[in-house]
Amino acid sequence: MDEGEVRGWFEEYLALFAATGRGVRQPADVVGFYSVPLLLTTDDLVVWLRTRDEVAAWLRKQVDGMLAAQYDHSETLSSDTAKLNHNSAMHRATFSRQRADGREIDRLTVTYVVTHGPGGFHISALVVHTP
Repeated sequence: MDEGEVRGWFEEYLALFAATGRGVRQPADVVGFYSVPLLLTTDDLVVWLRTRDEVAAWLRKQVDGMLAAQYDHSETLSSDTAKLNHNSAMHRATFSRQRADGREIDRLTVTYVVTHGPGGFHISALVVHTP
């Protein structure tokens, strides 16, 4: 696993996730970027999403909130990718979610555990940091 490959793959994911947040694409289009099960942890929950349908439902909830906030794009304020072993890497990034006019909706930092296995790269864990 090469850090440059992970960063390139992650940029593809971000572009598709942003298009989904604008309502141009559907959550089902993004599901393939996640492994199943997917570990999701925030201040409010720790959950294993065990099926593609559960991942899609979680994504739909995220997208609904983004659409309601008039989301247009995310600016990456900082990011770092580190190879952990031959099959996994960690990508940490801070994002500013913005409307088309550049007004910030919110800011968040997320750590993603990216694994490489059959079918390529996948996000296996998503950890939203405390603000």
